[in-house]
Amino acid sequence: MLSPKVTRTVVDGYLGSGAGSPEAAQIDRLTERERAVLVLIADGLSNTDIAGRIHISVGTVKDHVSAILTKLGVGSRVQAALVAQRAGLL
Repeated sequence: MLSPKVTRTVVDGYLGSGAGSPEAAQIDRLTERERAVLVLIADGLSNTDIAGRIHISVGTVKDHVSAILTKLGVGSRVQAALVAQRAGLL
């Protein structure tokens, strides 16, 4: 049996949804929580709204956003959302 991550990679590659792209490799650097925050960033939510949605503090959201931007090598939330879109995360 394949792990969920391997299965996702195989299926995404078969469907051509961005697996194997540079953006997908960047997304793979994120933790599951960071990915969840990134999806909410892409939905246009503020740090306060994200905190309320996933029941963490605004400070923790800020830490996650900072880590996301650093790991993705981007300077803004919009750029991070574009990476997520190109990687097929959204």
